[in-house]
Amino acid sequence: MNVDLKYHNTIVHFGVGNFHRAHQAYAIQKFNDNAGNNNEKWSICGAAILPSDKAFVDRFEKNNCLYNLSMKAADGTEEIIQVNVINEIIYGPDDPEKLIAKIAHPDTHVVSFTITEGGYNRNEANDGFIYDNPSIINDLNKSNKPQTVFGYLARAFELRKHIPEDKLVLLSCDNLQENGVVLKKSVEDFLRSYDKELLKYLYQSVEFPNSMVDRITPATSIEAIDVFENNTGFRDEVLVQSEDFFQWIIEKPESEKFPALEEVNGVKFVKDVKPYEKMKLGILNGGHSLTGLTGWAMEYSLINEAIRDKNIAGLFELYVKNEVIPGLENIDGIDYSEYFLSVKSRFENPLIKDNVLRIISDSTSKFPKFILPVIIKRIEEEKDFSIAAFIVACWWNYIYQMYILGKTDEIVDSGKKEWVSVFLEENPLSEFLSLNSIFGKLANSEKFKGKVIEYFEIIQESGMEAAITEVLKLYKKA
Repeated sequence: MNVDLKYHNTIVHFGVGNFHRAHQAYAIQKFNDNAGNNNEKWSICGAAILPSDKAFVDRFEKNNCLYNLSMKAADGTEEIIQVNVINEIIYGPDDPEKLIAKIAHPDTHVVSFTITEGGYNRNEANDGFIYDNPSIINDLNKSNKPQTVFGYLARAFELRKHIPEDKLVLLSCDNLQENGVVLKKSVEDFLRSYDKELLKYLYQSVEFPNSMVDRITPATSIEAIDVFENNTGFRDEVLVQSEDFFQWIIEKPESEKFPALEEVNGVKFVKDVKPYEKMKLGILNGGHSLTGLTGWAMEYSLINEAIRDKNIAGLFELYVKNEVIPGLENIDGIDYSEYFLSVKSRFENPLIKDNVLRIISDSTSKFPKFILPVIIKRIEEEKDFSIAAFIVACWWNYIYQMYILGKTDEIVDSGKKEWVSVFLEENPLSEFLSLNSIFGKLANSEKFKGKVIEYFEIIQESGMEAAITEVLKLYKKA
């Protein structure tokens, strides 16, 4: 059963996870709450296309497509809202034609995405589209049921191209620099092999604005659901919890059929989102990787526990101020030192019990977006990149320790197939750092590899706490 909202403005969203429901759906909910009439309001149709999505889809539909969002501030205050803007969710593997028809419907004006950094199917070494991905091979055959966003989009475009004066916004909400540009390149590359004629429709009727999204949203535990039930008397199996901070920076689309989200507090339309992306990816996302990986090695379970460790906090501060901020462009009205302090404060929020394992999951997709660009820029400018290299060493330390413990299967990483075979080699770390598919041009940098190997040896010999102390001493002497 679905919520009966008869709005004629639809967003189809791929990837209805906790983050989407705490961020984009939250923004649409706030927009609708202030909209004057139903002609201005928007609804979201969730697109679930992975087999692993089925359990969530069942719970969500059982909840009548309603859920509660609990937003917690560091001072202990909590705001709870009920979100009803996702009025439908379609499980693609069961009914692909229904999802294709929904994307192609004239009332659908926006298709948005939170499909993770790896979902765009690009090779880090050459920025090429990965055509030998089995799911892509499947989707390029028009007689097959689609399995990827690209397969669904292409089949929907075949129907939409007949709609007069059609305009469609494809909006990436993932943590990528120039995520709209990346999405456009991947869709173009797929269509070149699927049906070149559809490129005409793409260039005439589809736009790909860049956007930057920000809201820390941990996984919702059974314990959190139990507490919510005790406090409210209602058991919400699809409860979402997040911090109270919310930000969404969007390059304003040309299409008139896009919600006026600038009316929502925390949303800003800009001409160029790239400086905001670099700020957030470098400081917040890179800082998350640093805190999560060092915290894991020091047996902290939660990010707020790890960041209260003075050594980890000190390393984070030195990294941001000395290696990240110098590579950022100026943004009017933003002081990067103040932004760093706000991020650190958000990490410290004791009510956001964000597990370090969530943060360090899927690092194969995250490092090329969050950490490696900092290293590349520092090397190009002939400047020190010690802490960034140390973070890479911390990532390898996690992989290596899990391998030694016989727990490689427990590592949650969609790119694991890229590196798991290095343990068959005589020098696994050297082989790991030489993987073009992950490290790109850095795979050929002896300076980069030498520094990472040096720091990993320190971690192995002394342990993480002593290794951080050593790095801080070396950094301050330099």
